[in-house]
Amino acid sequence: MWCKIRGSGLSYGYGLHVNLSTGRLVLSLTKSTSPGKAFAAARGILQETLSPDYEWDPMELEAAKSSLIFEEVEGLKSVPGAMGAALGNKLNGLPKDFIK
Repeated sequence: MWCKIRGSGLSYGYGLHVNLSTGRLVLSLTKSTSPGKAFAAARGILQETLSPDYEWDPMELEAAKSSLIFEEVEGLKSVPGAMGAALGNKLNGLPKDFIK
């Protein structure tokens, strides 16, 4: 996504998040010069990578796993972050040790 959105100058920043409460995938764009084109680029990337014919590069897959783990751990490095995660787990009916 970086090359096709940020690298193309369509948006300074972007984010892709799953909202489990609504079952939606949320795309956020920051300082976008062309939101419509940036959205179309993101949609194209998702359609391509989610198609049954797409072959995942093993290195890219490992990098994505590493990035997800880092993001999850980064949010827990402070007491407020860990408390927020614990509260979220409780509100969602998850066990106390869900994050482990």
